Amino acid sequence: MMALAVTVFDGALHDRNGFTCGVVALDCYLRQREHSISILIDEAHPTRILGYCALSATQLYLHELHVGDRKRLPKYPVPAMRIGRLAISQSEQGKGYGQLLLGHAVNLARAVRKRWVCER
Repeated sequence: MMALAVTVFDGALHDRNGFTCGVVALDCYLRQREHSISILIDEAHPTRILGYCALSATQLYLHELHVGDRKRLPKYPVPAMRIGRLAISQSEQGKGYGQLLLGHAVNLARAVRKRWVCER
């Protein structure tokens, strides 16, 4: 059984050229970027990238949301997290790894929210 881990991409350690998901734009994105990329690896083969997601901080403005979504939000901009890219290696697709990376993104967003609420 694989011991999976989500870690921060390190161009000196992780084999970005060995990654292919079947979508050229997503493969190129990984090859060209260095920052803000979380990758999924098998700890037994830590250089091999099973999948990745690119996250960035953003904020929500009330005027950009539907009326129903505004009800519980404050009048000032609210911090949010955007998933810019998410891709799974072709050989690993269908194993639920996309869900793992999405769960990672949600956990990070919740941690940011918790910190933001505590600082208010």
